[in-house]
Amino acid sequence: MAFFLDFTIIQPEGKYNPGFPDTRELTFFFRPATITSVGISGLWILSVWATIMGISAGTPGQDRRPDFTAQLPEKINGWQRAGEAEFYRPDNLYEYINGGAELFLSYGFQGAAAYEYRQEGGIEIKVDIFDMGDPHDAFGVFWHGCEDLDAFVDPGIQSQYSGGLLTFWKGSYYVSILAYPETPEKRTVVRELARTIAGAIVQDSPIPPIIQWLPRRHLVMNSYRYFTHHVWLNSQYFISGENILGIDRKTPAALARYRFSDDPGSAALLLLVYYPDAGRAESARRDFLEKFDLVSNEPAQTRDHRWVASRIRGRLLAMVLQAPDPASATVLLDRVRIKNYPKKERP
Repeated sequence: MAFFLDFTIIQPEGKYNPGFPDTRELTFFFRPATITSVGISGLWILSVWATIMGISAGTPGQDRRPDFTAQLPEKINGWQRAGEAEFYRPDNLYEYINGGAELFLSYGFQGAAAYEYRQEGGIEIKVDIFDMGDPHDAFGVFWHGCEDLDAFVDPGIQSQYSGGLLTFWKGSYYVSILAYPETPEKRTVVRELARTIAGAIVQDSPIPPIIQWLPRRHLVMNSYRYFTHHVWLNSQYFISGENILGIDRKTPAALARYRFSDDPGSAALLLLVYYPDAGRAESARRDFLEKFDLVSNEPAQTRDHRWVASRIRGRLLAMVLQAPDPASATVLLDRVRIKNYPKKERP
C-alpha cells in the first residue's frame, strides 16, 4: 500500500543545525518502499517503512567501538550473510535513505553500515545499526517512533517488535532489523541477530536526565519524546515554524502526554526544555508568551479553549500545553522534579 508524507522545515536565519545541509529550507519525503519505520507521533503520523539497514565504521578516536562485521555470523539457521557491509557517513546518508536522513542527522548521526542475510529465492533479512555518537541521541531516535515498548531482545533493552520489524537501542546505537513478511523462522533469526549485536555493545545506556524529570503520575504510557531540534516538537504539537524556544543540540527537550481521567478531553502535554543558562530560559518563555499574546505568567486560555502555563526553574523551562483547565496545568508544573542535575552541559 503506497503511503507518503511530505512537509517542510523552515530554519530561521542563523539558527540552522550544522548537522543539516547549509540551507534554510528542507523538504522531507517519506515513502514506505524506501524508509524504515522511524516515527509515529501524537498529532502527525510519520509511518515510514524502509530498506535502510546499517552501522557506522565509527568516529575516529572513539574507544571500544564494536566490530559488528566480525561479530555478526556468516550463516545463521540457513541464512547466509550476503556480500560486504555498506557503510555510510553524515555526508552521504541521503544516498541510502533519500528523504529520511534528516531525522538521524538532527540527532547527531555519526555513521551507519548495512548488512543483508539471504536464503534461496531472494528472501532477505536486512540489518541496520546506526552509530548516533551518544546514548541520549540513540534513545531519542528510538523513542521518536516507539509506541509499544517490549522486551523482545532482552528485559534490560528497550525494543519494539511488530510484523517483522525490530528496532532497539543500546549505548550509542540505534538498531533496525527488518524481516518482512514475518514468519516464525524469521522471528527467531531476528532475535538471535539482535542479541548478537546487543552483546557486542558494552557501552552503558543512560536515559537523558530531562526524561527522568517528567512526572510519572497520569503519564500516558510510552508517550514521551526526547529531541534537540524544534521540528520534532512541531511533529507532536505545532508551535511555530520558527525556533522560538531555541531548542538545539545544546538545549535538549522532552515532551510527554498526560491524561487525568478516562475522558480523552482530559489530556495535556508537558514540555521541558533545558538551557545553557537561566537567561535563555527566561528569554524563551517571554518569546513564547509574546508569540501567542499571552501576557500573564499564570495559566492562560488559548483560542481553542484549552490552557497553557509555564514555569522557570533555574535553566529549566517547563510548559503545559493543551490542558483541559488551569488546575490541571498547575498540578503538572508542581510535579516536575529536577533529579540528577547535570554538572556540565552536554552538547
